[in-house]
Amino acid sequence: MKLDLVQVSGDNLNYAYIVLGISLVALAIAYGLRAQVLAAGEGTDKMREIAAAVQEGAAAYLTRQFKTLSYFVAIVFVLLFALIPEKPLEPENPLVPAPPSTPEKPLKPEMPLNPEIPLKPEIPLKPDVPTPE
Repeated sequence: MKLDLVQVSGDNLNYAYIVLGISLVALAIAYGLRAQVLAAGEGTDKMREIAAAVQEGAAAYLTRQFKTLSYFVAIVFVLLFALIPEKPLEPENPLVPAPPSTPEKPLKPEMPLNPEIPLKPEIPLKPDVPTPE
């Protein structure tokens, strides 16, 4: 089975180059800002003490959040396993054709097998109009 890949050409190719250029500029700015932050001093003793307290508080907050979320995730995990159907569902894939349906009774053909033989309507549309023969 052959999958069609995205073809980028013309104006779309120009847009791709513009996005590439902007992303490279953003990475360069981020690198420059990172270097600037790392080059700065750590501050005074009081600033380091405050930073340590902030880090301790942030760690305690995140620990509490992860603990609360772990209960929620465990409950959802159990509920999702409880809701799994016995027969797995088959996803509809637009790339794979659906299998042909086989009705229990064969359908009455709408068109005659031989196009030279016209179909006769079983019930005339109007009672005063004769049926063609």
